Order: sequence, then C-alpha cells, then structure tokens
Amino acid sequence: MKIRVCVWCNQLINPGKLADEAKTHGERKRQRYADDEEVAAPSVITLNGVGAAHACNDFLSFIMGLSAPTI
Repeated sequence: MKIRVCVWCNQLINPGKLADEAKTHGERKRQRYADDEEVAAPSVITLNGVGAAHACNDFLSFIMGLSAPTI
C-alpha cells in the first residue's frame, strides 16, 4: 500500500515563500519598502513600538480601573 503525502497539508511548504516565488522580479522589487536587497522582510520597529505601547496602556488602564470594559 502506497501512502501519499500532501506537502501542503503537512505544512512542508511555506505559503509566504511560495507567494514570493510566484512573483516576477519586477513585482518583488515594487513591493519592497527597504532598498537593501539583503533584507528579506524588514520589521517596522517604530510601528511595532507604538502598537505595543497602546496595548500596555489599555491593559494597565483596565487593571487599575481607570477605564470601563467595553461590552
């Protein structure tokens, strides 16, 4: 009996890498927001920091009773 293994179902294929490889070189170049070719997926540090700060403020305000929970 032969067992067939689906590489997609067994998560052996990275969907992000597959989508990136399906694009042409021009499409990949237009979608980059960092000019360095060696940077594959740069992080937006400032945006991440702002999001984390807002989450901390919301959490602390709720725990300290400074804001009412939304229903």
